[in-house]
Amino acid sequence: MKAATVKRVFAVLFATVFGLILLGPTIGQAQGPADIPEMKLKFATFIAPAGTQAETIKWMLQEITRRTGGKVKFDEYWQEALLKDADLTAGCGAGTADMVAVRSTTTVDKNPCWTTLDLPGQPENLWAAIWAVYDMTHNDPDIVAEFNKMNVVPTYAHNSNHQFLETKKPVRTLKDAKGMRVRTYGGAQATVLKHVGIVPVFVSLAEIYEGLSKGVIDGATSVYQFTGSFKYYEVAPYITRVKRLGGSLAATAFINKDRWNKFPPSLQKIINDVSAEYNDVYIKKLMEGDMAVEKRITTQNNVKIFDLDAASQAAFDEGIKKAQEEWFAKYDARGVNTRKVYERFQATVKKYEKAYETKGYPWKWK
Repeated sequence: MKAATVKRVFAVLFATVFGLILLGPTIGQAQGPADIPEMKLKFATFIAPAGTQAETIKWMLQEITRRTGGKVKFDEYWQEALLKDADLTAGCGAGTADMVAVRSTTTVDKNPCWTTLDLPGQPENLWAAIWAVYDMTHNDPDIVAEFNKMNVVPTYAHNSNHQFLETKKPVRTLKDAKGMRVRTYGGAQATVLKHVGIVPVFVSLAEIYEGLSKGVIDGATSVYQFTGSFKYYEVAPYITRVKRLGGSLAATAFINKDRWNKFPPSLQKIINDVSAEYNDVYIKKLMEGDMAVEKRITTQNNVKIFDLDAASQAAFDEGIKKAQEEWFAKYDARGVNTRKVYERFQATVKKYEKAYETKGYPWKWK
């Protein structure tokens, strides 16, 4: 090989290697719109950094960073490290945190219309429910007005899946549960428990395991992603499925509205796009993850699962109807028409149920 040729080969190799060194950190990372400045946002939440919801939130934050070409990064504060659960929404509105993953029941009197989406008696189809919630939180005038007053902007939607009773002793009928102290996330679900003779109590997620272990509570309304992550089954090895008991639908990650308004439109679009994609990514993970947890804890941890008997389920259904009517009456008296919000929600659910019946799940469309 001639000397000149060798020099050219080494020159090309050097340029290629040097270029890869320079580009290495950004391989797989989008260039990002030029008008997005570099920034670091504070993200805070009450949940632990484990489980389906946490995993999907991490995906969302990483995806925003990737699509902005690494310009938007996040400082993450999990499990009340920056703000207490009850202070997250107010802290976001005040700018203590730029973004917070929250649920409605900690600020129910400030957002009763949003919390109405949490009423027991929720739709069976998890995909239709999460998209109906997303639609309502971005477009319903009464819910949007509540968010504006709190100085926050919503992102993704949420669905915890249908909650069950997880208890220290077996519950096959309502008689078995009478007088039990059961942890609930609050809202109208607590009213349902009262109507069927169960004592609702509230402790934080981080305190449930210890509360069960020490006998402070006899059980909790729970979901597989939490019992799988926090291992509640070690101290409460019995699960009773109760239809229409409800779950957490009114939850999202808020962004401080003042901060949001300063974002260039290109960044707002990226966040909106990723938020919408979150719904399908999360619900697919949720369904697959919950099936895996159920199989694991029943085969490896000897957890027993029961279905409530028909008479007990009928009593729960009656309690659900009463709780709904009490909720509507409570806020009607305050001039807040939560019944209309609920009716609009049900109509929106039907729209997405019809889409599901026509096409099925989006991840199966291809």
